[in-house]
Amino acid sequence: MNFYRKMNGWILSATLLLSFFTSGYAAAQIDDEDSVEEIIVTGLRATQGGAQDIDYFRGEVEQARIPHPDTITAEGLFSQHDILFPSITPCAQLFCLTSEVTTASLITQPKTSLLVGLGFGSNLDAASWKRQPLNLIAVVDKSGSMDGHPLELVRESLTKVTGLLNDKDQISIVLYGDTTEVYLAPTSATKKNKKSILQHIDKIISEGSTAMEAGLRLGYETANKTSKTFAGNTRVMLFTDERPNVGNTEANTFMGMAIAASKNDIGLTTIGVGEQFDAELATRISSVRGGNLFFLGSKTDVASLFERELDFMVSELAHDLTVTITPNPHYAIAGVYGIPGEMLGWQGTESVSVTIPTVFLSSKGGAIFFTLAKRLEDSHLPARVIDKTQAVANISLTYVSAMDKAQHKDSLPVFNQTTNPSEGIQLGHHLVDEYTSLYRATAEHYLNNDQETAYQILTRLLEKLTDSSLSSSMQKSLLAEQKLVRGLQERLAFLAGHESELKQKTNLGKLWGTWKILKTQGNVTLKRNDIVTFSPNSEFAAYRTVAGAQEQIEDEEYQANDQQVYLMDSELTFDYRYVKDTLIMRHLRSGVTVRLARVSDEIYKTN
Repeated sequence: MNFYRKMNGWILSATLLLSFFTSGYAAAQIDDEDSVEEIIVTGLRATQGGAQDIDYFRGEVEQARIPHPDTITAEGLFSQHDILFPSITPCAQLFCLTSEVTTASLITQPKTSLLVGLGFGSNLDAASWKRQPLNLIAVVDKSGSMDGHPLELVRESLTKVTGLLNDKDQISIVLYGDTTEVYLAPTSATKKNKKSILQHIDKIISEGSTAMEAGLRLGYETANKTSKTFAGNTRVMLFTDERPNVGNTEANTFMGMAIAASKNDIGLTTIGVGEQFDAELATRISSVRGGNLFFLGSKTDVASLFERELDFMVSELAHDLTVTITPNPHYAIAGVYGIPGEMLGWQGTESVSVTIPTVFLSSKGGAIFFTLAKRLEDSHLPARVIDKTQAVANISLTYVSAMDKAQHKDSLPVFNQTTNPSEGIQLGHHLVDEYTSLYRATAEHYLNNDQETAYQILTRLLEKLTDSSLSSSMQKSLLAEQKLVRGLQERLAFLAGHESELKQKTNLGKLWGTWKILKTQGNVTLKRNDIVTFSPNSEFAAYRTVAGAQEQIEDEEYQANDQQVYLMDSELTFDYRYVKDTLIMRHLRSGVTVRLARVSDEIYKTN
């Protein structure tokens, strides 16, 4: 039974902030119990390929769902922040590492002693650098599932990208559904041609099933043909709401084609506009030379992503970057964060080797972090004192320049500094703490059904992220993380029976509970004095007193964020807001308005 009378022709196209990622860290070699230097930035920044955000994880939390631990990656989280470490001298070669050490104090890793951050940089001058001409082949999923919001985001993306291209660039568009076609032949992005390009983009419609392999095959065929006569970089950009088959690496599969094309210097940028991406995809994309991965949830995301990152996401700086970490003999490596686990490898019994297929230029500074702990044989002894002249770890690296194909190498001793930690390492410490805590909390929920432990971990994490002693710039950097953790903590507080302890609630958290209707306006079946409930489990119910007895008159699922409620059976969306002690819900198209007041949660707690 629908909650509201049907309002013809209106269904919400809700924007869901979702994405797709992996997680990984090195196995620990320990018992699993229980004055700032000036930062000199003269070159462009760089970041590893693969997952570039954790927006799937954030979107799940915004929708009052608890994400699976495998949907968050450390590298995705780090990529959403600008992480810089102090450097006394500028980078003198194409690719450089910087480092900083701080004392580790991690919620879920209490036995770690030190946190080491490795930052990425280059000697390319930020003021004069320009990307190479771009031969872009956009491969677009136009299947039926793309209808509405997903395809709108694709058209918006292609329109934005076209506006950012210049006379030396060219664009092709391949469409796939039931059939596959070169919808827009290779076209120079001149001012004269852009009107025609935009007209083609505007006319893309959704229809048919999904033939991703066929579409991608035609996209790569177009890339191979055009790259032979194009003086610049060639890149395929795949737009889809489907999850590619990444487990199979045969020649005709998604991964097989991506691997083969990478050998011909044709990179792949995957743009997700749906929720079918996961940890395996991010890991696989990370393992292919020239591969990176982004997610779009709204038109705002489109504008910010392409305006900020287009030139960088198509510009590869280095390939086959291998970083080998050798700790001081008194320490063992406890964890490595920022690289999918399958890219890590032990060298002998002491060192860890990290291989990164591609390093991209970026508007933000990327980073890898690793933690050091007492060796297993010293686990019950006081920490050994290391002379300040001794390195806590030695780093060696090799890489192949994406520009001249020459191989380069470098080494970097890492010392425990005596000066105050920079904001870069402080930010990194908070992000590592956040990643490990979110991973552990969601794992406790899913794997151990331990809501109490999950709630306590998140409560401690939120306290650290909102510490009033943090600088104003640090607090600003952590605002999005505070929101994420607060939303997840709120959800687990209800499951663990701690909802009364929450000092601050999100709009969505305030919605949960029992409400009495004070007044209605418009064509609505609800009446004054009816009772409605919104549960944290996304269940909506309505009750009415009939002949002295209370009867349930509605029962359906809902989705919500901090501004809107979507009733799934009724296919209706209401904006909502709070005015003093009342809740006001309004359907914008029809003008239906419902005003409610909070009452005892007896019904809510027993249903």
